Amino acid sequence: MKITLTKKIKVEQLEFIGEVNFFDADSPYIELLKNITSEHNLKDELHQKGLTNSAIKNVISKLESLGVIKNGYLENIENGFPEKEYGKYELVIFENDTMLPFIYKNKGIKRIDAKPWQKYNSLTQDQDLINKVKDKDNKEYEINKIENNKANITKLASSNLKIIYENGSWRYVLDNKSFEMTEIHFNSLFDGSWDEENKALKIDFESVLEQANAAESMEYSYEVPLDIGQYGQLTANFKSIPVIPKTQEDAKLWFVYLLKSEIEKKNRYISEYELQSLWSNLLSNKPKFQKFDLVFDFDLILKEFGKDSRYYWLLRASTDLYPFSNKLLPKSRVVIQGEEGIDLQNTLFKQFNIKQPQKLIIVDRWIVNLKQFEALEKVIEAFGRPNTTIITQEIKEKRNERSIDDIIQRNGIHRIVKDKRDIVHQRYWKIDDEYYQTSESLDFITIENGGIRTKYTTFELYDEKDLDPNLLRIMKVN
Repeated sequence: MKITLTKKIKVEQLEFIGEVNFFDADSPYIELLKNITSEHNLKDELHQKGLTNSAIKNVISKLESLGVIKNGYLENIENGFPEKEYGKYELVIFENDTMLPFIYKNKGIKRIDAKPWQKYNSLTQDQDLINKVKDKDNKEYEINKIENNKANITKLASSNLKIIYENGSWRYVLDNKSFEMTEIHFNSLFDGSWDEENKALKIDFESVLEQANAAESMEYSYEVPLDIGQYGQLTANFKSIPVIPKTQEDAKLWFVYLLKSEIEKKNRYISEYELQSLWSNLLSNKPKFQKFDLVFDFDLILKEFGKDSRYYWLLRASTDLYPFSNKLLPKSRVVIQGEEGIDLQNTLFKQFNIKQPQKLIIVDRWIVNLKQFEALEKVIEAFGRPNTTIITQEIKEKRNERSIDDIIQRNGIHRIVKDKRDIVHQRYWKIDDEYYQTSESLDFITIENGGIRTKYTTFELYDEKDLDPNLLRIMKVN
């Protein structure tokens, strides 16, 4: 993404009489003072070069008068060796009315009537102007003194200041020169609508629909005037900003809208089973939606198309009319559906119709956040704490990593971490020697106010011979 903030700033021309240091990067003094740290070191060096005491005294005196030697030690001269001048100069100054990212900035200086440096003991200081022309980023010259009552200020046409965020860093551009600067917090720019965890702008579904391809790319571009507190008035151009749904309802509508496109691409009958698979695939490809715990909603998908759409009827058609057979036919189905406050332990045992299992293996690439691990703990408790292994990705919620580790240790969970591409897409549970496939993973369990709520989900029982060999391979754990 790229952010460009622009604002008009003042430009002034200052004509003054005073003293200026110009830094000479090629001065022979640079070589002489290399590796010299003090006046004492320098005197030793000059003695070794054969200079007389008088000559050495003159060199030391010059360096002291130029400020190169202070209190017996050498000052930093990495910008070049300073050569003082006295005379009349013309300086152009940029003036910003906020602290972002500077107050005063020198554009350039011009000699009008300059003379080689000499001492002017009677030179008086205009301290206000000196403070105004100090520019720490200027490596070419430094204004030491400006005589009182000998400065003329002329207003020039305003100029554009550009503040740019690109490739992860902030900089500002002025007079075609670029300078680094401290970052601006995104919450200030986006009026508190920045999602720090997902590094994305929270936006409502209706707004994202107004821009072509924004819903699909999950990037949004726009330009607006901004008034950001201490930063003042700016014009902001936001290009390809990552976005995320603002609310749960926005997420639901947005996700179904994307799923609708996937259905239209197929342009044929789709069974509810395949539709659930499309839902899961899309959720994997759009990970920003995972924080919203979206549950497969067949009725909402139908509503999105409406009864006047042919796709509505293709989805509503009986499974018997679906012309694409599925070679994986489950032996049986286990349906989990409960109300708030249901006894999860009795539900699991009753619905699965099994005795207390000894071994549980779950293949699910999305057991990656605290909510999923809390649900997993409830499953382990309900099954009487079997030997549990999960095969999944790296934890996505780093801020909750300690709490997740506590659950893993407390329940003796063996967690096998693999890359996303190495884990089969569908979710599978192996309970002792039986293999179940489910589309909802652990999202069918939510924990609210200390109680447990179960959502509708289906587990389909399969013969081992019908399953993907890659799945069986990764499930072979001790």
